[in-house]
Amino acid sequence: MQETWYLVCSSKDLPIGKILPFSTETQELILFRNQTNEVIALEGICSHLGAHLKNASWSTSGIVCPLHHLCFDSEGISNSSTIGQYKQKKFSTKETFGSIFVYIGLTPNSSFPTLDLIPTNKQMYQTFPQKTVSTNWKGILVNAFDPIHLEFVHKRKLIKKPEIIWNKKTKVIELRYTSQVIGKKLSDLLMKWISKNKIQVTIRCYQGLLFTVESDLGKIKSQLLLSLNPFSKETQISGVFVQKKSLPLLNTIRMFFARYLFQRFLFADIKPLEGMILNQNNLKNDPILKVIGSYIKTIDKSC
Repeated sequence: MQETWYLVCSSKDLPIGKILPFSTETQELILFRNQTNEVIALEGICSHLGAHLKNASWSTSGIVCPLHHLCFDSEGISNSSTIGQYKQKKFSTKETFGSIFVYIGLTPNSSFPTLDLIPTNKQMYQTFPQKTVSTNWKGILVNAFDPIHLEFVHKRKLIKKPEIIWNKKTKVIELRYTSQVIGKKLSDLLMKWISKNKIQVTIRCYQGLLFTVESDLGKIKSQLLLSLNPFSKETQISGVFVQKKSLPLLNTIRMFFARYLFQRFLFADIKPLEGMILNQNNLKNDPILKVIGSYIKTIDKSC
């Protein structure tokens, strides 16, 4: 799978003393905080005899393997013992947006992408529960950048020709479009009222599995960070809502409505995507999807 950053959990879900397992299709990891509160990610299978370190215990010196009590420090190096000294592979981590990310790939010291979100000192954020969709990540990526489905699935009509930009150097692809509401459901009417029926959206994808969705409704700008964790027959979707801070009472109201509208939008996509097997050959029939098809080929090492 391509090299990328994965959203693991909310920061509050990993207190000091807890050991958290995290799995991808090809990698088992464990995450914990050391005594200075730094987030550490190590290979999840012990390099000695293969015990899973999700069952390890935490100590001020590191984590202790449940099988032979080897203690691995923050660099993944064990204490010397009668059975020898061992080392666990260490992975880069990043704590931002009130969440914890881990980098899985061959490139050492990979930097976290610049996500162009609301400035750090003005952010408020909230993670949402992980969702699992029975399709691969390519179908989800194509769906996110497919302007045609907006009218049929989301009851949004394009009022301006969408624009797609692909920076091949940074592997970032961006779609911009402006739409208006044509649906009649409560969420549609609420969106229509807030936006004065002009919704400007910018979607960016970083390395194939990390997305940002920015919705400009005029007075209100909302942003969503999405992370995909693909498996052979399904994809796990995790995310963070990001809003700009205001007055305390307004913060609660703004976050409530932003979360509600984003969730309604996202959940509308899940049913059509269940069981989808992407036909990449037909992407060439649409000018925007054709670009997405080319983008997939450059970042998917299985192509």
